This record gives sequence, structure tokens and C-alpha cells, in this order.
Amino acid sequence: MRPDERVKNGPLPLGPRGRLCGRLSRRRAGTAWYSPLQREEASVKRSMGRMLVGLVLLLMAPGLMAQQSPTWYTVEVIVFERTVGAQAPGEVWPPLDSVPAVDAATPLLPPFRGSLAQVPFRLLPEGELRLAEAARGLGASPAYNVLRHLAWRQPGLDAEEAVAVRLAPRGGEALLADRLLRHEAGLATGEADVEGVLRLVLSRFLHIEADLLYYRPQPRPQAAVFEQDEEELTPSLAAFRMIESRRMRSGEIHYLDHPLFGVIVSVQRYTPPRS
Repeated sequence: MRPDERVKNGPLPLGPRGRLCGRLSRRRAGTAWYSPLQREEASVKRSMGRMLVGLVLLLMAPGLMAQQSPTWYTVEVIVFERTVGAQAPGEVWPPLDSVPAVDAATPLLPPFRGSLAQVPFRLLPEGELRLAEAARGLGASPAYNVLRHLAWRQPGLDAEEAVAVRLAPRGGEALLADRLLRHEAGLATGEADVEGVLRLVLSRFLHIEADLLYYRPQPRPQAAVFEQDEEELTPSLAAFRMIESRRMRSGEIHYLDHPLFGVIVSVQRYTPPRS
């Protein structure tokens, strides 16, 4: 009869102090047999291990939640044109054959104070602009003219989820470049303007992507320009495109360059107040 059958059909052969004796003890030792007391101790140890794991996860929960919440940033942008020596006489630019994808971009909301000020993609009040001194310096120079100075807050998202922000023209109307491409009549202005999209992408570094159109009054025919009748003296409008991407870190100030206009951009990490 095998030892396991003897265990099933009869009492265990115990020696002094309740120990298994004889060949059965040696055979059962090879199969890791535990007494009731040992099984109870093992169960207690497993329960304590589970409790410790639960305690560690509980302590780590705030950190895990913080990692899941996106980091917020304040994006500030100054767009300016060059008014001196920007364009040589007779210089011809390539024709405008496409425009920024403004239809899919998110419009910036007007400034607001209070709890609604923490809504993403809402313009900040002028008093919160950090680059105000730089903008004043550009405006005081006869060589430059500031077209836009604005800032907003938004979460930092990866390339798949990052949101493009629309920079609308001053009039807030439809894309002027579409009207240029359609040669729409009556499109003339005496003021420069800018529109397009800006996108902040968060990966190992921050990346700012710009696709902007700069509109400049032109006194005579140029490439990518719809002209008024030759008898009219009102200057027509020409569009010049900038497509740039720049890697940067939080707190840095970068400059995106074009022969006719430029963009100063700053991205600062922002901690929203607790609600």
C-alpha cells in the first residue's frame, strides 16, 4: 500500500511531539506536507502581504492621479511686421496655393475673470501678459509694428491629441486667404493683418508649431495678389505664409523668423488653482 493510501484510510503515524514518523514522514516531506498550524501561519502571511500591497497602492494613488492629469501651460505670442527694409523693390514671392487649416482649429475665447477664467483656450487680460515690455519695445521702434500680442492657457497634450488654436484676423471674418485664392472682388485694405493656427505639442520636449499668413498692402501687382482695377489707387492685399516648428522648454522665449514678419513665443508651466 502506498503512503498516500495509508493517509486516506487510517490515522497518521505520529511520533513524539506529534511528528510524523517512519517512511511516511520521509515520503511526505518530499511533497511539502504542512500541518494545520503551518497552513494557518501561511494564510496569515498572505493576508498581510495583500494588506501591504493595498497600503502601497493607496499611498501611490495621488501620484498616479497627478501623472494622469495633463500639465497646463501659459502660451504667449507676439506677432509683428517689419516696416523698414523688409522687401526689396521688384522682389517677387511664390504664389499662394494653399492656406492653414483654420476650420479644424479651436477659436480663442474672450478674456474673463473669475472661475470661468480657468477654461482652456481663453485669452488672458492685458494685465497678465508677461511680455508686455518686449511688445512696447517693438512698438516704439520705427522698424517694427506689432500686429498681435495675446496669451492663453491650455493643457499640454501629445501629438495625437494636441489642439490647434486659431489666430483670427482683427475683423474676425472668414479666412482672407480663401478670398484671395478665389480672386474675390473688393478685397483691399490699407492695414496689415495676420491669421492662421498655432499648436503646442508635448513630448519629451515642448514643440510650438506655427502656420501663419501675413497680409501686407501692396501698391502694385505681386505674386498671389488679387488686384483692383488699375484705375483704383487703393492698395491690394498680398499674403505671405510662415510654416515653422520649434523645440523649446518651459520658461524659454523663442523667435520664429520670416523676411517680412516675426513671432515671439513664450511657454510657461502653469498650475491651476485647486477648486
